[in-house]
Amino acid sequence: MSENSDGKGSASRSRRRQPASVRNSQYMIAPAGLGVTRQTLVDRLNQFGNIEIQRTYAERENICPPISVVRASDETMAALRRSLAGAFVNHELEAMAQTALAKTASRSVISMLTEFAALSGVYRQAGDANSLIGLSLRLADTPCGPLYKTHITPRRAVAAVADEWIFAH
Repeated sequence: MSENSDGKGSASRSRRRQPASVRNSQYMIAPAGLGVTRQTLVDRLNQFGNIEIQRTYAERENICPPISVVRASDETMAALRRSLAGAFVNHELEAMAQTALAKTASRSVISMLTEFAALSGVYRQAGDANSLIGLSLRLADTPCGPLYKTHITPRRAVAAVADEWIFAH
C-alpha cells in the first residue's frame, strides 16, 4: 500500500474499504420539462445538501434542459427522490380538496369518459385489472383524445406535470 507523507493510505484504497452505502456514485440530473435555467437547477441541488456538483451544462433554448453531473450517496439520491415526490403528492391532494362540479360542453371530454367506462368493463372481464389500482394503471396507458397533441396517455401527462412541478419548487 502506498503511503502519503501524512501516513494515510491512498484515496483509492481507502475508498475501496468503505462499505458500498458510504461510497458516492455519479448521477446525471436534469429537469424533464423545459424552462428551468442552469442557475435554478444548481440552487435547488445546493439547497438539498450532501450533493457535490461536479459540472453543469446550460440549457439549450427549447431543445434541452440544463444537466448537472453530481456525486452523492445512493441514500442521498433516494431521499431526494422521496422528498420531491412526497411534496408533489401533498400539493396535489391539497388542490383536490376543493372541488366544484359543473357541466361541460366539451364533447371530447364526454366521449373520453364514456370510452374509459367501456374499457374498464372490458379490462375487468378480461382479467387485466382485478383491482381498482390495476384498473387505474391499465387506463393510465390508454391513449386519450384530449391529450393527442401533447402527451397522448394520462400516465405521460401526469409525469410531465410532476416533473414540471418538482423543478419549479
